[in-house]
Amino acid sequence: MDQGRRTTDRKAVGLLVKLKHESVGSFAEEFATNLSPGGMFIRSRTPQAVGTPVKFEVQIAGGVRVLRGSALVRWVREVGDPAGPPGMGLQFEELDTASRALVDMMLMRKTVADSNASAVQPLPAIAPSVAPAIAPSIAPAIAPSIAPMAQARPAPPGMATPTVIERNSPLPAQRSFAINTTKDNEAFLELSIFQGEDNHISANE
Repeated sequence: MDQGRRTTDRKAVGLLVKLKHESVGSFAEEFATNLSPGGMFIRSRTPQAVGTPVKFEVQIAGGVRVLRGSALVRWVREVGDPAGPPGMGLQFEELDTASRALVDMMLMRKTVADSNASAVQPLPAIAPSVAPAIAPSIAPAIAPSIAPMAQARPAPPGMATPTVIERNSPLPAQRSFAINTTKDNEAFLELSIFQGEDNHISANE
């Protein structure tokens, strides 16, 4: 008898997998990472040998069956393997109708989630690195008796303004300067900060 015939005639091993997922929805969301179009990965500290045919059933909390079918063990990961947890990769040979529908749905959601994740790019963290450097340098120059600043009004067009942070300054950057009031005992101070390279406010943002 040749090797192919011996593999075909080998008696299938029954495999019952019990998971702690409380619902089909949570199972579909969390177990999808273990699925591929042709099979799935099952964690086990005592995996079956490569080439072993299995008849499997996957249950979640309460004994609810979510997957059932037959498969063949295609690869094994032993305990201690740095590549990941121990277990075995199963290649599907047959799935019942409900299992096939659930697997297809899980794979479709996985594909959409992966494509959305790759499309989202994080925004540059400019503001957090600039703001903390500016505020501490300005605050000490303001008298403690001055109340919190009201909403700032734009300065008149054409008015000159000093530069707070020079162009191409490495971030985070700091600068301290004194601010004079126009009369004694003023209760409020309004401070406007513009972005640009011109010495006149009207030419900046």
